[in-house]
Amino acid sequence: MALFHSTTKIISRSDAGNVVAAAAYRSGTRMTCARTGQVFNYKRKRTVTYRAILAPADSPAWVFARTQLAAAIESREERKNSPLWR
Repeated sequence: MALFHSTTKIISRSDAGNVVAAAAYRSGTRMTCARTGQVFNYKRKRTVTYRAILAPADSPAWVFARTQLAAAIESREERKNSPLWR
């Protein structure tokens, strides 16, 4: 019998978190943060077997583009201790 396990973590700026870095790492892609100018390259990561963005069907098209979604989340909050992403 298989058992399912799920872990949810909060990405916040107070823990030196960056949504673009977290999205690039979890998807195994290369992304650039528009706010800081940093480039996060995780293309060599071989353990990513599946990538998906789950959103309602009536969501705008930019929500399904990983770089645009991460940039929108990163630029929306301005407080230094705000939780950005779960």
